[in-house]
Amino acid sequence: MPRADLQADLFSAPGQEATPHPVLEHLATIEPDSLSPKAALEALYQLKSLPAE
Repeated sequence: MPRADLQADLFSAPGQEATPHPVLEHLATIEPDSLSPKAALEALYQLKSLPAE
């Protein structure tokens, strides 16, 4: 699902859309106000295990 607010990738071929980073996609799914401290720590470890690219 393309997002209109993403900056175009300077080095992508014309016509290709920028794809969001996996960490940003995962962060968008987290509801921080509803997390317990343990769930927040687990979410951080999940983010840490995502590709660093």
